Amino acid sequence: MKVIVYKSQLEEGDSKLEHIEKVIESKRRFLLEKRKNFNELTKTNHYLNEVKDDYQRYYDYIVQEKQNQIKALSILDTYISDLARSGELTKQNINDTKYEQKRILNEIENIKNNLNTLINET
Repeated sequence: MKVIVYKSQLEEGDSKLEHIEKVIESKRRFLLEKRKNFNELTKTNHYLNEVKDDYQRYYDYIVQEKQNQIKALSILDTYISDLARSGELTKQNINDTKYEQKRILNEIENIKNNLNTLINET
């Protein structure tokens, strides 16, 4: 009975997480579109150039943070690989590490895709 409840809670959590990810993606696309529009406005209104420079610094910061996330997750992935190879884990622990490793690699891929989109669309 506990296993069923636990799985149900996990599935509910995954569903909420997927919803949050969709909202974030939608807002990200909205902000990219606004940035494009803003870039066009700065061509005709020189007062907006200072604001544009502020946004550029923020954009550079976001890109750097995403690159830092990729590095951190890669380090974590390496650590999990080393831990799995150490031979000190139970079979269940090895299965858990493989699962976590897949999640980390998927997250790295998502961040890379978001970073590429961010760079290519601006």
